Amino acid sequence: MLLMAAAAPANASTGSAAVAPTKACGVYSIDKTLTRAQVITRAKSWVGPRVQYDPNGCHTNAYGSYRTDAFGFVSMAWGLLNSRTAGDIRKVTTIVSRATLKPGDALWRGTGSTAHIALFVKWEPAAPLK
Repeated sequence: MLLMAAAAPANASTGSAAVAPTKACGVYSIDKTLTRAQVITRAKSWVGPRVQYDPNGCHTNAYGSYRTDAFGFVSMAWGLLNSRTAGDIRKVTTIVSRATLKPGDALWRGTGSTAHIALFVKWEPAAPLK
């Protein structure tokens, strides 16, 4: 399987105040422009309450309402217009090398129902050799 790294969107429209959803589950009028620190802060808003995976569910918090799958999580963290899927996440990403990953970027692999995506935070230091 191919593992890809994607930079958090840098070309999103400028957004300021929170925008109320026009439809259920993460449909907003604009994408947000966020710093990497803001992306990580938004991501932590799902980690704390341990949002459960549900491919048919939505989670609503201070940042809006997004699907409760990994692509919904990344969409929320990135402040995207709506909950992206494996089929359309590439429309808002730029492929980068694993060596250039920065906090808030994403790693994903697979397509369709076998796709997985995760936010990159940092590399763990290598364990000392014994």
